Amino acid sequence: MLLKRVKQKHRNGCFIAATACACGISYDEMRKRLFPKEVASGKKFHHALPGGSNIVNVLKRLGLKASASHDRNIREMKKPALLFVEWSDVDNRGRGHCLVWDPKKKVIHDPAWKRPLSFYTYESQLSVVIYFSR
Repeated sequence: MLLKRVKQKHRNGCFIAATACACGISYDEMRKRLFPKEVASGKKFHHALPGGSNIVNVLKRLGLKASASHDRNIREMKKPALLFVEWSDVDNRGRGHCLVWDPKKKVIHDPAWKRPLSFYTYESQLSVVIYFSR
């Protein structure tokens, strides 16, 4: 499965970009699939995830096979995965971020930064791993 980095276009658009990468489609197409009413009405973007959604179920609705995992060593993961990290900021408020692990290239596709941060940085903040396949 070819995974190509998709850049997020909104401050809270990392989940849209990561799922677009997982599905092999554009950011705009994924945004339409995840938030059809907002896109159709022309509302300004403000959501990170579809409200009240279980991430595994969202991925399954998009046509992916998905399962959550407790794995934490990214470099040993043998399957593609969405990685969710929780950053702590100066106010000690957690800020989530979604990335894609590509086991073939051994690279993390980060929708916010062209060059990913170190494995240690991501692994130390890793909160959820969801393996997926098309």
